[in-house]
Amino acid sequence: MAENNNLIDPQIYKKANQRSHFKFHLAIYVLAMLVIWILYIFLFRATAPDASVVDTAKDVINQGMTFLKFSVLVTALWTVIVVFHGLFVYKFNSSMLEKEIKALEKEIKEQEEKKRELLAKRNNSEN
Repeated sequence: MAENNNLIDPQIYKKANQRSHFKFHLAIYVLAMLVIWILYIFLFRATAPDASVVDTAKDVINQGMTFLKFSVLVTALWTVIVVFHGLFVYKFNSSMLEKEIKALEKEIKEQEEKKRELLAKRNNSEN
């Protein structure tokens, strides 16, 4: 892989690397959400309680509600994280990079102009 790095533009390599990390993050997110919600559906979703097991049914319902709250919280927070990760990789990163490049180009031009002015002043003072 080190041999191929010399052939690939570093900026393109970095962008591709970030995108592959995001896709991996998204795949882990989808799998984790599937596991959490399948666990909730099959283990904690309460059915109608029988009269003989009211206490056990209440415990199951309480555990189910706790797991439901946990599932909703984890899903909401992780969804926000994945959305911002995707926005950063695909949207904000390129626009931020372009803005930074323009700012650096402007800074370099200003420095070159100052150098020319200083050289012109020096040449005028020597004459």
